[in-house]
Amino acid sequence: MARLIANQIPDCLNPRENAQQSYCPALLVQSERDSLVPPRFQDLIANSYAGELKKTVLIGADHGSPVPEHQFEEYIESVEWLGNQISDYQPSPRNS
Repeated sequence: MARLIANQIPDCLNPRENAQQSYCPALLVQSERDSLVPPRFQDLIANSYAGELKKTVLIGADHGSPVPEHQFEEYIESVEWLGNQISDYQPSPRNS
């Protein structure tokens, strides 16, 4: 079923190819037990990302789970990191 759906997605929406052309800093919040987008597929995109990337893994979480209380501080620090990266980001001609 997943392959049938994936084959209907246009090439221009290929997340790995788009990641290779993305240079803006990004934050990937990954659910450790994501049943909708399994982490191995998220990792393929993350490993293809051309820009600076910070990854935060929510331990024990599924796709729609809230941030676990014991990781809330880490999550906030990651969001703040992204805010700082974006406020300092200066696109070069190759990534504008």
